[in-house]
Amino acid sequence: MRKNCMAEVAKMFGLELEEHFHITKKSYENTVYKFTKDGVAFYDNKLRTWYESVGALAGILTGETGVVKLTWKPRKGEMYYFPDIGTSSLGSCLCWLGTETDKNLYDRGFVFQTIEEAIATAKRILAIVQEGKNNG
Repeated sequence: MRKNCMAEVAKMFGLELEEHFHITKKSYENTVYKFTKDGVAFYDNKLRTWYESVGALAGILTGETGVVKLTWKPRKGEMYYFPDIGTSSLGSCLCWLGTETDKNLYDRGFVFQTIEEAIATAKRILAIVQEGKNNG
């Protein structure tokens, strides 16, 4: 029986199929890659299309190159969570519209896919503030 194992391969590297990543090979480190059901594909910015890359897949599987997971960024209209130390819940959500608020939160590393990630960050922020109060 034949089975496509690419989802399992992607998972070995902490990724899902179609999730974008970079590789550690210097000359290709800014190229966007993704695992697909057929292997690994890279995005050609000039032609605006995806191409399969047997070489990239081989390099990843043999350890010649590493996988660098990209920071998640919501798409327009997608909900995201952020730490909100001004509320009792410690986390809030917004709809990504590409506003200055959206961009500022993202640039500061405060945009998360889950409320749990946002709350954990809010707790770390509050712990740092509390430590400063105790030492100052």
